Amino acid sequence: MHRSHAPRLAAASALIGALALGPTQPWAQNSSLMVTTTVTSVMTSPAPREDHSRPTYLTLFDSPEAAKLQVMDDRISTSNGGTAEVKFLGRIGLLKAYAAASHPYCCTIGGELVTSGFSNATVDAGFTDTVAVTGGGLTDGTPVQYTVGLRINGSISSPSFEMGGHVGVHGVAEVRLEDKITRETVSLRWNAASQAPGLYLLTLNTQVGHDLGITGYLNVGASVDSSATTTRSGVADFYHSAAYSLTPSVAGLNTIGASGTNFLAPVPEPASGALMLLGLGGLIGIFRLGYGDAADRDHTKTGWSLAPDFATLKDFKSVLLGDLSGHDQVLPELS
Repeated sequence: MHRSHAPRLAAASALIGALALGPTQPWAQNSSLMVTTTVTSVMTSPAPREDHSRPTYLTLFDSPEAAKLQVMDDRISTSNGGTAEVKFLGRIGLLKAYAAASHPYCCTIGGELVTSGFSNATVDAGFTDTVAVTGGGLTDGTPVQYTVGLRINGSISSPSFEMGGHVGVHGVAEVRLEDKITRETVSLRWNAASQAPGLYLLTLNTQVGHDLGITGYLNVGASVDSSATTTRSGVADFYHSAAYSLTPSVAGLNTIGASGTNFLAPVPEPASGALMLLGLGGLIGIFRLGYGDAADRDHTKTGWSLAPDFATLKDFKSVLLGDLSGHDQVLPELS
């Protein structure tokens, strides 16, 4: 049994396009939240055939509800045991999604056909918002920068693909930040199949007096049919969230969107900072134990080296903590 994924991918592309449309469109909004969930489970044999499919839509334009958490859960099944389940929890700036599908094997050990069919579950979610570049005690025209962050945490089950389209599990996220005056844009597309969870950062040059458009998107899905031989189920679990944030180059610059959502990146809690410093102190102690005084030890003859490429403690600290001043960076999750 082979099914094309083209319609699902086309629908996802259409959602991204709708979210990214600029203000020149006559129906353009300052903020929006759009979500589509679909659960499908089909049994083609034995008779009678069962076709169960249910899409659910949420569309909020310039609505205060878009800044509040929205919940969408659905599940569907067939009498042969096929199931499809979806979950969404999110608002502007925060998208969480889960999709799971399962279906029984078609045949007996001897190859006799017992049942056939497939199950599919998808969640397409996205938002847009408009942030005015104001504040910070700066006059219009002053050059500034905004760093947009995408923190993605989730996973897809393995195997995530089987030849013939019998199994398909995916998780894709996007972030886009655009200066609506100059049209300068930074964007990132993240794919669970090839990239690690973590915090991804992009920096946009803009100036006071301009408006920024921020777009976030999350698409997860799972499908399996009765002919699959590698697995009976698939799960795309991104219910841990895709969170979107903004960090301006000058303190006091606005980070509140037209929806009322504050995109300001959270500051690490004092306890977290203290723990990091404690860890750094411990590593410094290891360095001292490993190397000793230069006058007492020939470093080239110790037979081991903890980090010989770090010329100075400053270099080591920058690698340990990460230099966040560049573009398109990632800090992988530690757990």
